[in-house]
Order: sequence, then C-alpha cells, then structure tokens
Amino acid sequence: MSVQSAGLPGNTVILLDLNYTLVANSELKRRQAGSYAEKIGAETYRAWLVEMMRGYTVALCTVRHVRYEVQTLERLLLQTGWRPDMALFNPDPNEHRGEVVKRAYLQDQLFPRFGFPDAQPYLAIESATATRAMYESFGILAVRQEACRAGLPSLARRGI
Repeated sequence: MSVQSAGLPGNTVILLDLNYTLVANSELKRRQAGSYAEKIGAETYRAWLVEMMRGYTVALCTVRHVRYEVQTLERLLLQTGWRPDMALFNPDPNEHRGEVVKRAYLQDQLFPRFGFPDAQPYLAIESATATRAMYESFGILAVRQEACRAGLPSLARRGI
C-alpha cells in the first residue's frame, strides 16, 4: 500500500519513533542480557511499516543516544534495505523523556528544514503517550504503529 492510497499528501513528513514502533522486538530486547550495542545487534524491524513509508520523507526521531547512531542505521539498512531520509539521535545522555527530546528536534531541526504544520503535513508514528500528546499540541497527527497495520492514516481530519 502506498502513502497516497492511504490519504496522505505526497509531501508528508513522517516522524518515526524507533523503539516499540519500528523495532519489532523491543520488549524482548529489553529483557535480554548484554550491552546496549549487543541488543542493537539483535534488533528486528517491522518490514511492513518500512514498506508503507518507502518513497516518502521519513525522519527517524529517537531518544537513543547519538553514540549508537551509526550502528543502528547500519543494522536497519542490513535488515530492511532502507534508511530514513533524516535520523535524529539524542545528544544528551542525561535526558530520556521522549517528549522533551523530540520537541527539541521539531523546533531546532524539523520545522526549520521542512516548515511548520500549518503549511507542511506531518504524521508521527510514535509509541509513547506523552510524546504523541506533544506532537498533537503542534497539530501533528500522532498514532501508534498498530493504527497503521491496514495503511497509513489520512490527514483529512487535520484539514490538509
């Protein structure tokens, strides 16, 4: 299924969460012994979600620390044959609240690059309730990955 057939404009920027959204085995990985780097090496990804997003601008927005960026992106490419157009990893090892980290991504990088939600369509696929609420406060439709199983949701309710 393509994004257009789901009712999204072709220029929609998809804000994609990593853990519990793109990573299919987050819960198992969380219980796994070993270093964080070893856990990344065991990650699996939701191929169906990757396929739905192909051909559209995707910004991977994660609270994962920037020191794991190269390993994560290499694993993602190896497992799926895909890379996001933009990847935002957390530079602050002391901040783990997704709504704080990802608000900074919006204000400092995404809005200056792509524009504000009043003129630029966005869709956030996000696992954390507080982070979805933060996206919604900017007028960005934010859904869990489960809501995308039958196709990416329409932005019609946003008037875009």
